[in-house]
Amino acid sequence: FGVFKGTQTNDADIKHTWGEGVWAQLGQFVLFIIYRLPLYLVSEWLGDAYAGVLSNALLVIDSLWIFANSLGGVLHARIINSANNSWNIRQLNRFVSWSFLGSAILGLIACLIPGVFYERIFGPGFGNMATYIRWMMPGYLALGFFACMGNFLHAKNEFKRLLKNHIFGLVAMVIVILTLSWRIESIRIGHLLWVYNSGLIVVAIAHFFRLKKQGFTFTELFRNILLINRLIQRKKS
Repeated sequence: FGVFKGTQTNDADIKHTWGEGVWAQLGQFVLFIIYRLPLYLVSEWLGDAYAGVLSNALLVIDSLWIFANSLGGVLHARIINSANNSWNIRQLNRFVSWSFLGSAILGLIACLIPGVFYERIFGPGFGNMATYIRWMMPGYLALGFFACMGNFLHAKNEFKRLLKNHIFGLVAMVIVILTLSWRIESIRIGHLLWVYNSGLIVVAIAHFFRLKKQGFTFTELFRNILLINRLIQRKKS
């Protein structure tokens, strides 16, 4: 808008745009690669038939992730203009608790759905979607754990930290891929799905240790989960 109005820009404006634009999108792009790299690997090593089933399984996982990502968006909006660090950390603990607990419940429901259900919707041969979804649960739960953490770091303009943590996850995936190619003669779908799980788990660990320095702890997280359980029990009674 400033360009069209004739407003003069300076180096600080350009650096600000670079810092909050390009760096932020680079981090998201690396995370996208983590999400979709297993699909490419399955297509290359096992064929398009496996990739077609996996792509639909990933759509189910993406649908489940909406819960955690939506909570992350609400957290982002709450703390983006807040300078009260102690309040921000309390909000982070609260939202991570709800995000992980809700993701776990949704994941449990998804694991109970039999393969016959997917065959009736997508057709013969798609019954394996149920197995793929179960194998991807560790990565799915890791994202349910770190979705709000990522939004917290994003709201605090820690874009380079997000990029580094996502790169850590991608490097972990590459290490697993190289290990598989060197030591396993017959690559199976389960092996490749653990490539996916490893990347997301490493991102969750990296986010946690970054925020642990700011006061985010497992103790507070566990306390919040107990409080949520009490709230649910009170509503039932």
